[in-house]
Amino acid sequence: MVFHYSFKTLKFYTTPGNRCPYLSGQTEQRIMTCLTGENANYLHNHLANMGFRRSHNIAYIHRCISCKACVPIRLLVNDFSLNKTQKRILKLNQDIQMYLVPLQATMEQYILFHDYLKQRHEQSKMRQMNFVDYQHMIEHSPVLTYLIEYRLSNRLVAVSLMDELNNGFSAVYTFYDALLTKRSLGTFTILYQIELTKDCKYPYLYLGYWIKNSPQMAYKIRYQPAEYFINSYWQTTL
Repeated sequence: MVFHYSFKTLKFYTTPGNRCPYLSGQTEQRIMTCLTGENANYLHNHLANMGFRRSHNIAYIHRCISCKACVPIRLLVNDFSLNKTQKRILKLNQDIQMYLVPLQATMEQYILFHDYLKQRHEQSKMRQMNFVDYQHMIEHSPVLTYLIEYRLSNRLVAVSLMDELNNGFSAVYTFYDALLTKRSLGTFTILYQIELTKDCKYPYLYLGYWIKNSPQMAYKIRYQPAEYFINSYWQTTL
């Protein structure tokens, strides 16, 4: 079935200025729209290719008045090759097993999610999320979404929420046991997502926003080659 959708009928909203969660002293503004109905997947694909990200049933892009630091990034997975550090991380975590599980929130996941935010993102508004909020994030996706659990001797150590697009996967959110520092689970989960994207014969893994001067977001530049959405088109140079 093919849907024909007119963007002229789509309503976009601009959020009021809020404190930027990534860069001190900056004000964040977003352009956003709702992903609903039978056209949600079609719309999500088009917006993702225009640099938008999904959160719950909202697609958004940063449009801050005084700052252009947030740059959408997607990896060219078929040209990706492991460096020495990434090879070491894969070898170190070869005892971790990955499971595709139903889109169902569990208390085990939520405890890991809460502990991750406490360790890595203490100032994040997501720390205010209770189990019902977390359940809504996991279970109420308007688009094609998958949930992956990473287990070490049956112990849950990481979780990835991923959307499937018509040209790749979008890494919506990943959290993990931040106390297992030697395992570099953040890197490991991205490496797994790259391999999953390759296995599914897709060219792109969307990683959201790269922000050069943000400790939380600057790491994405380590994965190459990549394309960046700048001046309304994807390009390989910044």
